[in-house]
Amino acid sequence: MSHAITDAASWWRVRVPFTSGPVGGGNRPRPTAPPLHSAALRRDSTFGQRSGKPASLQSVRVKVDRAKRHLSDLENTVIELQDAYQFVGEVQDQGWRHVYRVVNPPPIGPQLSAIAGDCIHNLRCSLDHLVFELIRLNGGEPSNNSGFPIRKSRCVWNRREEREEPTPLRIGGNIPREALETIEAVQPYNGGYEGELLAILNNLDNVDKHRQLWLTATTAELAYVTDHAGFGGQRANNVVFTRRAFADNEVVAIATYDPPKAQLDPNLKFLSRVSFRDGPRAGFPLTGSLNEIVGFLEEDLIPRFVGLFPPRQRVGFTSASRPFR
Repeated sequence: MSHAITDAASWWRVRVPFTSGPVGGGNRPRPTAPPLHSAALRRDSTFGQRSGKPASLQSVRVKVDRAKRHLSDLENTVIELQDAYQFVGEVQDQGWRHVYRVVNPPPIGPQLSAIAGDCIHNLRCSLDHLVFELIRLNGGEPSNNSGFPIRKSRCVWNRREEREEPTPLRIGGNIPREALETIEAVQPYNGGYEGELLAILNNLDNVDKHRQLWLTATTAELAYVTDHAGFGGQRANNVVFTRRAFADNEVVAIATYDPPKAQLDPNLKFLSRVSFRDGPRAGFPLTGSLNEIVGFLEEDLIPRFVGLFPPRQRVGFTSASRPFR
């Protein structure tokens, strides 16, 4: 009886059936791995093209939605952290100044960085999935190396000549010309807001691959006064923030009063925030930065390619009014 070998796992089961007995006992043959040129592995390298399914934005939609779910979890975690911060005030200079310090701030654990990294990676992958499907849409054969390039420079290192040379942007696999032009137009080396956001996304993703994203907590540029019941919120314009990273007994804000105020205002509240500690987004709020990137990808960049796909394969994305730049 013949066996139809449909994938690498089936190859293994047919080639080396399970038998009982001690390891290495008797003349039992040693199992060998499937050859690299096997049909199963060749098929895997172009699995998207041979799947039989039409090219669509479904996997792109899944990645973006997953990133948004991580972002929602991140925002909830940040809110819980904000609620845990405690501030104490001290009246100085006969009431002209009220100095506020943070007391025993809880540390930002690695879990917050991990959630942020998951959000970032899904956003970066959504662009690679987009290119993969664009190649399929154009009748090409994408591979596992087909991805969305993000380049800071027009030059690429030439190993043979041992120097950098201007190199046109290329994506293997026969991507539609209009799509390639759009991708080239938003590259960071062109400058502008779009390229800056893509460079930040790419940098954060690369950092998260190798180490934990470093985050820090500071007071935001916002203080507000509630009513006696703790409701409402009128902005307090008499407060200056130090913008220092939270540490025990660290001064975070100074309120000034004219005329002087002998007692601390019990209704004065501060809004803290979690920010990136290093990199191109150092000092910027974590959730605000990621919301900005999500909005750019979902509402601006990806919709520029939607018009290339049949309506049934757009999976919730709306075509941009100007698809290509």
